[in-house]
Amino acid sequence: MAETLETNQSLQTLYLASNNIGSEGAAAIANALKTNQSLQFLNLSDNNIGKEGTAAIGKALETNQLLHTLYLGCNNIGSEGSAAIAKALKTNQSLQALNLYDNNIGSEGASAMGEALETNQSLQTLHLLDNGLVMTVQRRLPRLSKRTSHCNPWVFKTTTLRGKVLRLLPWLSKQTNRCKP
Repeated sequence: MAETLETNQSLQTLYLASNNIGSEGAAAIANALKTNQSLQFLNLSDNNIGKEGTAAIGKALETNQLLHTLYLGCNNIGSEGSAAIAKALKTNQSLQALNLYDNNIGSEGASAMGEALETNQSLQTLHLLDNGLVMTVQRRLPRLSKRTSHCNPWVFKTTTLRGKVLRLLPWLSKQTNRCKP
């Protein structure tokens, strides 16, 4: 599949959720993303890609300027995986929606995302629900943004967050993770 994705010029949407591709599968897809010129939507949710697979995806996002939607929910990427994606967001200007649902990114991962928003101007939607963030952060962030859903305070428009998240970073990095082990 990854080899085909490298040269395919017509596939725009790829939904691979819940296929247990692991970090090796994610690395193969990441390699394809470096040269692919058509894929715009990629769902890799619930694939056990971990921080290693996420690091490969992040590296690919540094050069891929076509993908606009990426779902990485339920992959246990942790703060290191979040940092890899955040690093990519500093140069990537095509990604508009990023779903990091249930990845245990914690305060460090959320801080990395906030720092990435300092330079990234393309990301419009960031989904951070169920990531082991402290409850006080969960109460504060929704007040700082326009929610895209009344029932989900962790899906919000990043354009309204840019300066506000950055002011919250020093406070956020001092907090301890009280929601998840």
